[in-house]
Amino acid sequence: MQSTLIDTLLGDDVIVVHPDSEAFLLHSIGRHVEHLLNTRQGSLVHMPDLGLPDLTEIYRALPESSHDLMAEIKQCLEKYEPRLSQIRVYQQENSADDSVVNLLIEARVVGQQQAKFITLFANDGHASVDYRH
Repeated sequence: MQSTLIDTLLGDDVIVVHPDSEAFLLHSIGRHVEHLLNTRQGSLVHMPDLGLPDLTEIYRALPESSHDLMAEIKQCLEKYEPRLSQIRVYQQENSADDSVVNLLIEARVVGQQQAKFITLFANDGHASVDYRH
C-alpha cells in the first residue's frame, strides 16, 4: 500500500491503495489532470503549450466562452494525458457557490472503462478535479 510521490511531496491527502488498483490509477490521472488545468501556457519554456491559456479573458466572456474553455481542456488532455482517450468535456450546472465554471470530463481510461472527472473552476482560476467511476 502506498501513495504517489507527488502527493507525498505536495503534502496532499494521501490515498493508500494498492498501486495496481483501478482506484490508484484514477487517482493518479485525476491529480495529473488537475495539475494540467492549473498550469498556464507559457510557464515552461520547453513546453509552451502545456496547460491552459490565461483564464481572464475566458472568464470575462462567459457564458459564451465556455465552449472555448472546453475545447482548450480537450486539446490539452489529448496531448498531455496519454492514459485517456475518447475525451469529451461537458458544461454542468454550477452547484458550488464559489465556482465559475463546472465541467464534466468523460474519457476512456486505457485498458479500463469510462471514467468521469468533475471539474470546478473557482473565481481565481484554480481548478479542482474529482473522479467518478
